[in-house]
Amino acid sequence: MTVAERAAVYDCRQAFAEELAALARTDERIVAVCNDSVGSSNLVAFREEFPTA
Repeated sequence: MTVAERAAVYDCRQAFAEELAALARTDERIVAVCNDSVGSSNLVAFREEFPTA
């Protein structure tokens, strides 16, 4: 398997987004600040679960 094929299989952005949401569920001080689009950062689910007030 090539490096490109391995990268396509494992998307660390998804793991980051899932762990960030898990941490935010236990600590309301945790927020997401993104300098890129929410979609490409895989933070759509985070935004939906933790909308701004």
